[in-house]
Amino acid sequence: MNRHLESTEFSGITGHNCRFAYGQDWPLIGLGKNRNTETFGAKILNEIIVLRISDNVCVDLDGVKLRSTNEVAEALEKVNAENPDAVVSIEADDSIHYEAIGKAIYGSHRAGFSGERLRILVNGKLLEV
Repeated sequence: MNRHLESTEFSGITGHNCRFAYGQDWPLIGLGKNRNTETFGAKILNEIIVLRISDNVCVDLDGVKLRSTNEVAEALEKVNAENPDAVVSIEADDSIHYEAIGKAIYGSHRAGFSGERLRILVNGKLLEV
């Protein structure tokens, strides 16, 4: 079966442009704000929340500097309440920022993000947890 594919760009919660490819009547893959859909067993998620780490002190959530595990957990609890299907992506530019990475991981777990709803990238490489 060969279907004509089209794609469109849109901006997700973090302001990053994402591509959304779709066929004539079914979505293939998508990131950003769209409704949950099952496509051949793959779930399309509403939002990816990015926690950026570039130093050993703060966790950055859309420009807001979170300085403690409690602040991370409180911010993510609000996100989880508004969108229970959201996924957290912790993205660190270097593994030497282990204190801030730990704040992000523990805060995410306390807010209910774990397993398939949490991913960790260090230097662009996915860490297995």
